[in-house]
Amino acid sequence: METGSWMVLTVCFLLVVYIAQCGIVLSAIVHLSYVSGAHWRADIAPYAHKTIYLFPLALLLLIILLATPEQTFPYYADNSTKPYLNAWHNYTFLVSREVLMLLLTAIVSFVFVWANATHDRNPGPRTQKTLTISAAVMLFIYVIYGTLLAWDFEMTITPGWHSPMYAPYFFVSNFHMYLGVFLVSAYVLRHLSKSVVLTDNTFNYLAQMLLGFTLLWVYVFFAQFLTMWYGNLPEEVGRLYAMMYVDADQRNGAAPLADLFWWFVALKFFIPFSLMIFAFVRHTPAMTAFVGLLIFVGTALERYTWIASSYSTHFPLTALFDLLVVLTVAVLVLLSWRIGMWAEPRLYRRLLDSEDII
Repeated sequence: METGSWMVLTVCFLLVVYIAQCGIVLSAIVHLSYVSGAHWRADIAPYAHKTIYLFPLALLLLIILLATPEQTFPYYADNSTKPYLNAWHNYTFLVSREVLMLLLTAIVSFVFVWANATHDRNPGPRTQKTLTISAAVMLFIYVIYGTLLAWDFEMTITPGWHSPMYAPYFFVSNFHMYLGVFLVSAYVLRHLSKSVVLTDNTFNYLAQMLLGFTLLWVYVFFAQFLTMWYGNLPEEVGRLYAMMYVDADQRNGAAPLADLFWWFVALKFFIPFSLMIFAFVRHTPAMTAFVGLLIFVGTALERYTWIASSYSTHFPLTALFDLLVVLTVAVLVLLSWRIGMWAEPRLYRRLLDSEDII
């Protein structure tokens, strides 16, 4: 199988696992900023928390990827990279840390949802303290797990290449993506169900947050790029140039995946920024949802470009396997959400029945 096609599955896993945890992260951020005026947590929490039902799917995709190491991590099948492999690349260690951190993230997310449900039913200093602590722990786990995902599935996919800025760049980018997904899904739900109560003001608040993370994304992206470009060390700039030029050499012309590189920069920064600097765009839910869709597509291209450019010239979604993977994952995401919606009332009753332990 073409390596690039299998890497489409890796991209799907990263998108699913980040959507699963970022709904909880968004709610945690808004809760912790409540004292500064973010009083719209109650508006978004019921919808943001539904991403928790994607964790079983994320675990399934992770198991599939880890069961095929030579496809997921091509350096294991490449003898020329073996001198660069160290204890961090030990496969037993890699599998253990990825599975354990996914399970830990799911547990902490579940605890936050439980604390939120308990506080909503019986608000008070005790439940408020539990919710605040769980929100802070959730953000800490997000950074730690995001760092592991960045290192294992993207940064070290090219052995010997490293960047101290890569982990922040990675998890900022993926939270940026989730904000776009939330805006799109909220807009669709508001038009499909009259029970969805997200107001235009809430869309505006989310749009402002999306604009802020658009600027933060371009900051961490450029900070990493500028440092490498200015130093011009071959072992650092080689991977960046490989995304843009044939054999990482400017004299050889554009690389096969160069268009993807420039497209993800445009879709994640230039177009969103050019639109959202205008107040009427941020105050129009349809426009903010459109910008969110652009950012989601840009992030998918970004993930694929970083993962595949070192090993493949395959253009995504040009093979039957690519299409089957994307469609299958999309269907499983919808099924997970529907199952979660069915199970949620029963789950919340059990959560609330256990509130006396706090």
